[in-house]
Amino acid sequence: MLARIEPFWSWHTPIAWTGYIYFVDGLIWRIRGDSPIRNARAEMAFVALVSVPLWIVFELYNKYTLHNWHYVGLPSVLLIRYIGYAWAFATIWPAIFETAELAGSLRDRRAPEFRRLEPLPIPLGTVGWLSVLAGAAMLAWPIVQPSPWLAAPVWLGFIFLLDPINARNGDESLRGDFAAGHVGRLINLLWGGLACGLTW
Repeated sequence: MLARIEPFWSWHTPIAWTGYIYFVDGLIWRIRGDSPIRNARAEMAFVALVSVPLWIVFELYNKYTLHNWHYVGLPSVLLIRYIGYAWAFATIWPAIFETAELAGSLRDRRAPEFRRLEPLPIPLGTVGWLSVLAGAAMLAWPIVQPSPWLAAPVWLGFIFLLDPINARNGDESLRGDFAAGHVGRLINLLWGGLACGLTW
């Protein structure tokens, strides 16, 4: 890319992030003998596919309310541009989850992670409802008052809105982890998000 060799120059983002995902997956496999791509290919393909529409939600926020980022050097042919968008967007959640898995693998060397148990449903209660309302307010705030400084409420709003609902349904959730006395997933995701943000 630095030498401006095509297609690496024009397609740097999707190529680099795809390489990053495979590189991190290889590190995970080297550390613990299994990895998401080697042992859960269908799940990783699903994560890549749903990453595209999920990221489009953030793109819509950016286009209409945040005006926080824009893209340069895009292909002039619209079809090729949209293929590039889809490929790039498909790498976002896999990169974060792979990096979180790597963080967990590195942490496991010092303190083995808890064994995954089937999560139990947790009623919303007062705390759950407050979280849902706070998440909804965070997502509505940039719509009511557009500003490039309101990206953080959008990122966090979905977590506050959806995590208690996942917990109520008995699905995996940070709230369920906390109730069981486990913070490993949160730590791994925070490290994953930070590492991907710095890499970006």
